[in-house]
Parts: sequence; structure tokens; C-alpha cells
Amino acid sequence: MKRSFFLFLISLSACIDPYTHPEIAESIPLLVVDGFINPSETSKISLSYSQNLNLARFSGPAYEAGAEVWIEDEQGNKFSLPGDNLGNYYLAPNSINTSTPTFRLKIRLADQKEYESEFVPVLVSPAIDSVTWGLTNTREVEVKVSTHSLNNESGYYRWTFDETWEYFTPFHSSLVLNPSTLRPDMREDNLSRCWRKDYSTNISIESTARFSENKVSEFAIHRIKLHSERVRTKYSMLVKQQALTADAYNYWKQVKKTNEDLGTIFGPLPTEVIGNIRSISNPGERVIGFFSVSSISTKRIFITTQELPRPSQLYETPYGSCELRQVAAGNVSQITPGIYLLIDPIYAEGSELIVAYTYSSRYCADCSLSGGTLVQPEYWQ
Repeated sequence: MKRSFFLFLISLSACIDPYTHPEIAESIPLLVVDGFINPSETSKISLSYSQNLNLARFSGPAYEAGAEVWIEDEQGNKFSLPGDNLGNYYLAPNSINTSTPTFRLKIRLADQKEYESEFVPVLVSPAIDSVTWGLTNTREVEVKVSTHSLNNESGYYRWTFDETWEYFTPFHSSLVLNPSTLRPDMREDNLSRCWRKDYSTNISIESTARFSENKVSEFAIHRIKLHSERVRTKYSMLVKQQALTADAYNYWKQVKKTNEDLGTIFGPLPTEVIGNIRSISNPGERVIGFFSVSSISTKRIFITTQELPRPSQLYETPYGSCELRQVAAGNVSQITPGIYLLIDPIYAEGSELIVAYTYSSRYCADCSLSGGTLVQPEYWQ
């Protein structure tokens, strides 16, 4: 989530004086608590500080790396979350007894300031009924999720996702320069096929309270351009569904409204996002974050290029400037492996005599250099 929900700056045209909200002038860093507890998986709580938007672009996030963080049940039993050096604190799977009805988060910073959340119930997320996709009127791939409540009460949900896509470099390197002989050998590995992973950043929430039935039908959680590299070959999304309380839903609704609408001329005025975490040391101190305990239900889908219509424009890829070059066979040893990769041999017409080789920059033939991995995911079909 963004680290400073209530800080913003509106700068209109040159004939209008810029407006700086008082919160920016005040510029007091607030503790940001991000994360929730999933009892059956490794959980992460991150501690950082809000930043003035005027200064955030010049410095990285400010993390709280020396805190003591733990979960506490109503009987006072404590479950510690060991930290790393990046402000993240982890709870191992099955560390808490979910038969205990409620838990709260406790935090003690390195400067001995203390914080705690309200006691929250342990929620069970219902199964995802389906994850489907379709094309919008603007020819974008839209992914939609459907679910229903486990009982007759209104359901509140938040969805996140992990996305993975397969992609290829423009050129396949079939040769590798042997450092001993300085001659090309056949390459045994494949550097042209990769998989890249990314994570959702938008806030997708919905409630059945406004529907006649306690179910959510085909709620859109993501859109992908038809000419995106993500869907050029094969794409997969793992949708994660988290059950929320009504208070947690209202919190994320306010966060969504603040993040997505502020900064526009007709957007809402900035408001303080109220969570369920407070300062014990200083009751007047504001804290950003909402602590929850909930299981997660998941469902994965795949989309292949064969299922999609052909895009009306070229696919977006990072390989727009890639070129294929040639080097004479006698000069092949001059190709620097760290910069270039050999692609294929060139034969004399009607002969098996190799007269030259094609080559390209390493970036254009090694897909791992653009952020992907050469290792196929276990779940890939």
C-alpha cells in the first residue's frame, strides 16, 4: 500500500497558485503497519513510515527494523514475529491456535514506543467460486472473480493476485564460445524462454451488503492490454481472496478512495484514514494500518495467446532496439561473451562450410536479463 495516504499536493495550471495541504507542511512521519495474519501460511507484518510527497521521490522508504512485534490472544499468550533488516516481521504457519476467537497485534519500537491493535476475530475465507476472463469494449483482457458467503450474513472481501507470464527473446542463442578452443560449440541450455512474476498493487474490495443475495458475481479485479507482453504467449494469475470484517472493509474502502482519487481536480479532499491500531505511549499519535486475521482461498487461471484475438498494434516488449549482426567465421573469437551471444552459423550456399556467424547483444538473447527466470514454475502447464 502507499505509505502516505493522507499527504497530497495539487498543482494546477500556471495561472493558478499551487495548493499545499497543511499535512504536507507539517510533515510528521507516521508509523505505517502493513500486513495481516494468515494462520495456515507464513505471514508478514511490515513497519515503515509515511513520507512527505515532496521528499519521497528523493529518498527511499523509511523502515522500522529494530522493533519487537508479537501477536497476543485474549488469555495473554504471546506469539513472536522475528524480523529482518527491512522492517518485515514474520509469523510461521500454524503458530497460533485458531480456536481462540480473537487476537491483537502488539508493537514495541526500538525507542520503546508501544502500539497495539484492537482484538480482531479469526475469519475463514470462503472458496472462490470461479475466476473468469473476457474482453472489454476497449479490447482489454478483464479478469473477474465470483464467490459467495458461508452463511446468511453479508460478506466482505479483498482480492490480491500474483501474475506470471511466459516470454521469449527475439533471438535464440544456439551456440556458445568455447573459452579453451575459442570456437563455437552447440549450446545445451536455453536462454530465450523465461517466466516473469509480478504482484497486484491496486485495491480490489467488494461487499455483498448491497446485493439481494450474499454472493459476488464476476467482480473485475484486473485488466490487461491486449498487446501487452503478458498475454503474448501464455499468462497465469493466482487470485487470493481474504475475508474482511465490516470495519476492515470500510478501512480499505477509504484507502482505495484516497489512493485512486486524490490528485485529480474533481477528486475528494484528503482525509485521515482511520485503522484499528493505536499508540499506547502517545494516545494523540496517529497510526496508519489495519490488523486482520484471516485464512486465504486461492484459484489459478491460465490464458494463452491462442484464446485471444490478434491485437491491433505491436506487442509491448523491452526488445525494440534488438539487432542481428554478423561476424566472419575467422573473427568469431573477437565476440565478447559478456556483451554478445552467438546466435546461429551461416553456411556457404550449397555447402556445409561455415563462413560466418550471427550474434546479438546479450540482453536480446538472454531473457533473464529483463527480469525473468529461466526456471519453469512448478505450476506451469
